[in-house]
Amino acid sequence: MPRDLRTALAMLRRRPLFSAVTIGTLALGIAANATIFALVEATVLRRPPYPDPDRLVVVHEVNKSGRDAQASWPTFQDWQRSGALAAAGAYSGYTTTVLGGARPQRLPAMAVSAGFFDALGVRPALGRVPTAAEQQTPVAVVSHAFWRDSLGGGALAGEKLEIEGHSFAVLGVMPAGFDFPDGTRVWIPLELLEPSPYRTAHNHKVIARLKPGAQLEQVEARLAALTRRVAHAGPDPAEASDYLPVGARVRRLQDERALPVRGALFLLLGAAGFMLLVACSNLASAFLARGLERQRELAVRSALGASRRQLVRQLVVEAALLAAAGCLAGLLIAATLGRAAVAAAPPAVAAAAMRLDAPVWLYTVALAAVAALLASLAPSLVATAAPVGSLRGGRSEGISPGQRRTWSALIAVQAGLALLLLAGAGLLLRSFAGLLAVTPGFEPAGVATLHVSPPMPPAVGSVAASPPTSSYPDGAAVAAFQERLVGALAAKPEIAAAGVVSYPPFDEFDPNGQMRARSGRRADASYRVASGGYFDALRIPLVAGRLFDARDDAHHPHAAVVDRAAAALFWPGEDPLGQQISSEGMDEYGAKEWATVVGVVGNVRQSDLAGPPDPTVYFAMAQRPRRDAVVVARSRGTAGALLPLLQSTLEHVAPDVPGSVSLLADAVAKSRAQRRFALLLIGTFAALTLLLAALGVYGVVAYAVARRTRELGVRLALGAAPRQAQRLVLRGALAPVLAGIAVALLAAAPLTRGLRALLFEVKPWDPASWLLAAAVLAGAALLAGWLPARRATRIDPQLALRSE
Repeated sequence: MPRDLRTALAMLRRRPLFSAVTIGTLALGIAANATIFALVEATVLRRPPYPDPDRLVVVHEVNKSGRDAQASWPTFQDWQRSGALAAAGAYSGYTTTVLGGARPQRLPAMAVSAGFFDALGVRPALGRVPTAAEQQTPVAVVSHAFWRDSLGGGALAGEKLEIEGHSFAVLGVMPAGFDFPDGTRVWIPLELLEPSPYRTAHNHKVIARLKPGAQLEQVEARLAALTRRVAHAGPDPAEASDYLPVGARVRRLQDERALPVRGALFLLLGAAGFMLLVACSNLASAFLARGLERQRELAVRSALGASRRQLVRQLVVEAALLAAAGCLAGLLIAATLGRAAVAAAPPAVAAAAMRLDAPVWLYTVALAAVAALLASLAPSLVATAAPVGSLRGGRSEGISPGQRRTWSALIAVQAGLALLLLAGAGLLLRSFAGLLAVTPGFEPAGVATLHVSPPMPPAVGSVAASPPTSSYPDGAAVAAFQERLVGALAAKPEIAAAGVVSYPPFDEFDPNGQMRARSGRRADASYRVASGGYFDALRIPLVAGRLFDARDDAHHPHAAVVDRAAAALFWPGEDPLGQQISSEGMDEYGAKEWATVVGVVGNVRQSDLAGPPDPTVYFAMAQRPRRDAVVVARSRGTAGALLPLLQSTLEHVAPDVPGSVSLLADAVAKSRAQRRFALLLIGTFAALTLLLAALGVYGVVAYAVARRTRELGVRLALGAAPRQAQRLVLRGALAPVLAGIAVALLAAAPLTRGLRALLFEVKPWDPASWLLAAAVLAGAALLAGWLPARRATRIDPQLALRSE
C-alpha cells in the first residue's frame, strides 16, 4: 500500500489539470450533500437537548377530518389524570408587554401549566420553578438571557415583573440556551389566566414525557379512546359537536419539530445525491479514458508480474487520493454554503443550529469513499481487461465495443439524472411563479407595521412592580391611545394612510372559529378587529356599503365589515348589508352584542397564498378595543423608511408603551420561504448537473474523436463528406443522451411524487416542464458534442493515415 500511494501521488502530479478537475468536480458534489445533510441532521436527526429525549412527546387532539388540533383545557386535564403519562404540561404563548426590567419590553412569554417543567426534565440554573400549589399565584420563571440582560444577573430576591396587570415574583432562572418553545423569555402559570372550560376551545399545546418502557403506540391508543369517550359526554351544545375531538395523536418531539420540512429536506438530499451520481459518472468517463491512455503502462506492469488485482488496486488508490482531496475541499465549500443556507432557509428548518460536526464528517467521508469506488472501479476493470494485448502492434486505435457500451451507459446515466433535476427545478419555478402571481387581496409593498401592547393596570390585590397606576386602565383608554397614535402617524407627510388591526395578514397567529348570523347560519371565519384606516393602508377594496368611521364608537350599536367570501358563506344569495352577525366565543362581546354589517370588502388571504381566500369578519376597533394590536402604515415612498418614524412617533405619543416594527412584505415573503428555499437549492443543483452532464458528453466525444482519428481519416479519404463524419460523431453522442432521457421519463412518476407538497397549481407530471427540460438537456448535449464533432471534419486524411 505505501508503494501504491507513492506511485499514485507521482501519477497525479504528472497530470495536474486532470487532478484539479477531478477534485473540483468531486468537491462540488460532496459539498452539496454535506450542506443538505447538515440541515437534515440539525432539523430531523438531532435529538432535543433534554434528558431522555426519546421519551419526550407532543400530544394533539384529532378532529373529524383527521387533522391535528391543539388541546382544550378539559381534554388536557383528562390526559394528565389518565396515568398514561409520566408527566404532561400545557402551554400557550403570546408576545406581551413586560414591565419591571431595565425598560418596558415586548417579549415572547409562555403561560405553562403544572407539569410543564417536569415533562421537559429541565431544572433551573438559579432558584426554582413553581410548585403545583403556586400555579394560581403570580410567580414567574425567566430565561438566562432575560435575567442577564434585563435583571442585571443578580440575586432574585425581590425581583418582580408586571405582566397582564399582575405583579409576578421571579422564582427561578432557566439554564443558558433553554428557551422552549420558540425563544420564550418568561414563563408564567397558565392556571392563573383561567383557561377556557369548553372542550371546543382548542387553545393549548401539550408536551409530555412517556413512562420508562412505555410504547408510543399503546399510549396513543389509550389517550385516543379516553378523548373520544369524555369529549362527547360533556355538556357542550350539539351545534358545537363538529369542534369536539374524535381522538388523540402522540408524536415524538423530535419528529414533531421536523414534520413541516422533513419531506422537503429529504427531497433536497435526494437531489444532491443525484448531482453527486452525475459527478461520479462524469469522473468514471474520465477515469476510463485515462485508463485506456495508460494501457501500455499497465501492460508493462502486467508483463513484469503485476496481477490484475494489483493493477485495479493501483487505479482505485489514485481515485481514493483524489476523493480524499475532494472530500476536504467539499467540506470547506460546505462551510461557506452553510452560511448561505442559514440566510436562505425558512424558519422551520433549523439552519441556525447546523454545524459540520462528527455525524456530518462521517457522512461526508463515507460519501467520498463511495464516490471513489463508483468513479473508479468499473473503469479500472475495463482498462485492465487485457493489458498485455496493448503491447502488440504499437499504439492502439479506436474504441472497442465494450468500451463504447460502458461510455454510452455513463452518458445515459448522466442524462437521466440531469433530466430529473432539470424537470424538478422547472416544476418548482413554474409553481413559484404561480405563487408570486397570486393576488393576496391587499398590497403589502410599502406597508410597515408597529406592534403595540399598552400595559394593563394592576389586578385587584396585586402589588405592582412599577408604579401602581396605569395610563390605560380600560378599553376606552386603550382606544384613545390607539386613536392618538394613528392620528399622529396619519399627520406625517411620509405616510399615506394608517390604521390599526388585531392581527394583520400573515401574522404568526390567525384567529378563526365559529360565528353565527342572526338568521341562524353558523360557519367558520377568520376574526379581525380593525379601524377604517386599516383598509385604506392595505388598499383592501370596498365592494359595497362603507368602512368603519366615527359613527362606529362605543356609544353606537356594534358594526361589522365582511369580505365577499364571508358574505357568500353566511348569507348566500342575499344582500349582506344590514344583516347581523355574532362573534360567538371569539371575544367577550359575542354573547351580548350583535354587529350590523355596514360594508363589504374584497377577499384577503390571511395566512396562505396557496389556499383559497379566508372568509373574514371585521369588527370595529373603537367598539371592541384590543390591548394587543398592530398599527399599519402605508408609506408614500419606501416602507423601510417608515420603521424609525413609527418607533419615534410611538415614543413621543406614549413613551411607556414598547413597540416592535416590521415590514408586511417580509411576512408575506416568509409564507413562500420553504418553496423559495427548495427552488434555490434544486435550481442550483440542476444547473451544476447540467454543466457536468455537458462536460461529460464533451469529454467522451472529444476522446472518441481522438481515438477514431485514423478511422475518420479513412472515411474522408474514401470520399465521405465532412458533414457525414460530423453526423456520425453526433449520432454516437446523442443516442445515449436520448436513451437516458427516455428512461428518466419512464421512471419520473415515483421519483417526483415527493414534489407534490411544494407545488402550487402545477402537477408533478406537467408536460411543458418535462418537455422543456428534455429540450434544454438535448440542446446542451448537442452543443457539447458539436464542438469535437466539428473538429472531426477538419482532419487531414494524409496526416491521419501517416504511420507511426
